[in-house]
Amino acid sequence: MDEAGDFATDSDRTLSAFPAQALVDRIYFDPFPTRVVKKNESGQPLPAPGMPGYYQTEPRSVRDAGRIEQPPVANFVAVKALSAGAGLVVYNGHSNHWQFARTSEQGWPNWLFYTNDVDLLLNYGKPFIGLSMTCYTSQFVIPAAAGTLDELTFRKPDAGSVAVWGPSGLSVTHGHDLLQRGFMRRLWSNPSMSQPMGELLEAGYTELLLNSSGLEDTLMTFLLLGDPLTKARVTANRGLFLPEIAR
Repeated sequence: MDEAGDFATDSDRTLSAFPAQALVDRIYFDPFPTRVVKKNESGQPLPAPGMPGYYQTEPRSVRDAGRIEQPPVANFVAVKALSAGAGLVVYNGHSNHWQFARTSEQGWPNWLFYTNDVDLLLNYGKPFIGLSMTCYTSQFVIPAAAGTLDELTFRKPDAGSVAVWGPSGLSVTHGHDLLQRGFMRRLWSNPSMSQPMGELLEAGYTELLLNSSGLEDTLMTFLLLGDPLTKARVTANRGLFLPEIAR
């Protein structure tokens, strides 16, 4: 958690909209996985005295297996999960045009997913839908030798993503939360093969428009890399609901 928001809580809130049978991998980089932000009785985080931007912490009562302390391990696990054939990939956190997160001040790798990692993806024939709830990763107009992170996953032949809903500029986490809420509600409450990407995005934009003020710029910032007629389908497999893609 930092001044921009509690990204792990945002991700968990998104996951709460998934069916109970959904097969989910949580990959959270956390340099202090055994501690948790301390909150007051009303649930607000307690700032650390004399340390702007930092918060008081306390020991975590239950171990969270999804939190990974070492940056190289977090990066490896993320690439492995994408290569395995994830159907829906949601990222909440900081980023720039070419990477998700900065996991350390020095050393290598110091990211969760970088443009060079796109070449390592092995999800051939199993492209994912990406929700990049962050900043800049879909700003395709920026001059670059190859492209931004979302561009490269979408353009990767036979693998990577089939569609990415991502940001072309800066925005705030509260707006991202509303976009995801509308998208997930529409996705999981309708029959398989009934929801094109365009309608899922419309549900997210509508949720943001109706439940916020001062975030209109987010409506103009997020864009779709892909075909809005691409349909997301949910199929049952051994009791598990797996998001799949169909054109």
